Amino acid sequence: MRCSADASPGQASEPSRVVDVVIDIACDRYGTRIVPTLASVHHAVYDVDRLVRRGESSSVVGASLIILGAHTTSGETSDALAARIRALLPVASIFVCTRRSERGHLRICEYARAGVDDLFVIDTPAELTAFLDEVRARLAAPPPMNVLCELSATKPSRGRAIALWCIRSSYRKRTVKSVVDWFDIDPKTANRHCADGGFVHTSSLLRSGRLYHLEEIRRRTHVSSPEIARRLGFGDAKALDVFRARARRSGLPATFDTSGTAVSGRR
Repeated sequence: MRCSADASPGQASEPSRVVDVVIDIACDRYGTRIVPTLASVHHAVYDVDRLVRRGESSSVVGASLIILGAHTTSGETSDALAARIRALLPVASIFVCTRRSERGHLRICEYARAGVDDLFVIDTPAELTAFLDEVRARLAAPPPMNVLCELSATKPSRGRAIALWCIRSSYRKRTVKSVVDWFDIDPKTANRHCADGGFVHTSSLLRSGRLYHLEEIRRRTHVSSPEIARRLGFGDAKALDVFRARARRSGLPATFDTSGTAVSGRR
């Protein structure tokens, strides 16, 4: 989706049409200076907090990625805004950018509970480059909309939050350690939360998430198997085929457990 973001850095554009990336104006206002770096990405800069509070969130609904700063334009920490966005948008990824001086990296637990998908500390050119690489990786493998919407329709729980994160974040190879580090829990507790919510364990969710992303890329594009493998972080198409074969033998993709609940996303 094309962007109408002609606003200069630090100036919010007026909401108009759906874009791929929505950047909160506070990202630039509070010093992360990411807006100029994203000039090559189809994006728009909005005062996201104001839009959401006014119920004018239609401009962010179709975005694949929403980028927030450590604070909103009102000076509040952004985890509350992230929670409001997440209640509206189960599909979009939410990234938070901060600087070490803002101490946002000390609020990982709050961000995880609010539905944020990743936190980036950006103080150096290398960190900024790594962040832009992550943005491009997210856009190259769009989130699997149908599965995420189905998941979000289930009863809110810690297990659902973990399941949604696993599926949304699997455009990159994630491990169970990624889950426990982000949610600050041990593997057994993570799996117990998933089981209590009626979902398969985290390792299965992560592998299923990669398959769902593969299917979403195929649904939206006509790129080759080697290109799909590249977008999802596999070495080559053969490695992707091996992963798919092993996953299928394990009964994946699957989101819900087998205790009488239909398995999600089967093709």
